[in-house]
Amino acid sequence: MENDVLAAVYRTYSREIYLYLYGLSHNRQLSEDLMQETFAKALITVVTADTGIRAWLYKVARNLYFNTYRRDKRLIIGLENAENKAEIREE
Repeated sequence: MENDVLAAVYRTYSREIYLYLYGLSHNRQLSEDLMQETFAKALITVVTADTGIRAWLYKVARNLYFNTYRRDKRLIIGLENAENKAEIREE
């Protein structure tokens, strides 16, 4: 029964959540990955009756995107710092 409900939720909201994430990231692969992760979290998290499933999915998708953005931004900054240090040593 729960599988049927989750499948119906996935069919109803997966494209909408994907498009939302694509609007944030402008990256197809990242949007697909985060959309899948959003629904994976739906498998393990119980949504309370107070919260609508649609709003909850958007919240999870947004949080996953911004967590990924912050992680990748730190990685990019770290790489830039390493490149700058290498250029200084070469001079």
